[in-house]
Amino acid sequence: MLFAGVSLDSNCITLCDSCSTILSGTITTSPASNQTYCINNNITVTGNVTLLLSEFQIDPNVSITVDNNAVLTITGSHLYACDKMWQGILVKPGGRVVVQSFVLGNFINRSSLIEDAFIAIDVQGDPLINNNPLTVSDATFNRNEISIQITDYSTIIGATTYPMSVVNTVFTSRDIAFTPNSIIWPHTNVIKATTPVPVLQSPYINNATYSPSNINAYLKLPFIAGTRKPLAGIRLIRVGNTQTPLTPIYH
Repeated sequence: MLFAGVSLDSNCITLCDSCSTILSGTITTSPASNQTYCINNNITVTGNVTLLLSEFQIDPNVSITVDNNAVLTITGSHLYACDKMWQGILVKPGGRVVVQSFVLGNFINRSSLIEDAFIAIDVQGDPLINNNPLTVSDATFNRNEISIQITDYSTIIGATTYPMSVVNTVFTSRDIAFTPNSIIWPHTNVIKATTPVPVLQSPYINNATYSPSNINAYLKLPFIAGTRKPLAGIRLIRVGNTQTPLTPIYH
């Protein structure tokens, strides 16, 4: 079975072998929604692609690359490793990633969940490209060594407000239970619910429901089981610029 820009193979047996279809190669159009996909090899997004209301099981060390002028929108979807950690989403200069929830009236409200990556979203900068490379809202990042990394993002126009935004988003490392091969996982607002009971800790995640200490709350292989927690939720490397070096003004 094949449709534009996405290769699908229902008969492959791989490390991620419980999926109805497999994504591979170069993706130019959006795959069908409400599916369980396996990603067994690196893929490249070159068009305007939306991952909608689906589950994506990803093989070890596999990466998703978003090319220049491409847009990857993750809407109400779950990305996680089958066994060992995957590399993450690499956003090339000029590319863009949007992570958001899917809301349909009072009937459906699904947030996105991204887990088990070395760097879940890795944004590469270029001072000659001033697009908005990243917008995140209503999302949960869980058990990623680094959830969001932005490197060398600065502009040649000097002082400016950069366009990236991250709102109503949880960065954590916990055992967040879900139903495999489905679109059933906890909403971000449920994970960070602020019901005032004694087991809650800042930022209001229930340790009894979402354990921070059992074996599933730690980073997956190749790290030794139960030993490694994330390095950072958001890491900025050489982002922004300074003016007046003797009395710096930071932007």
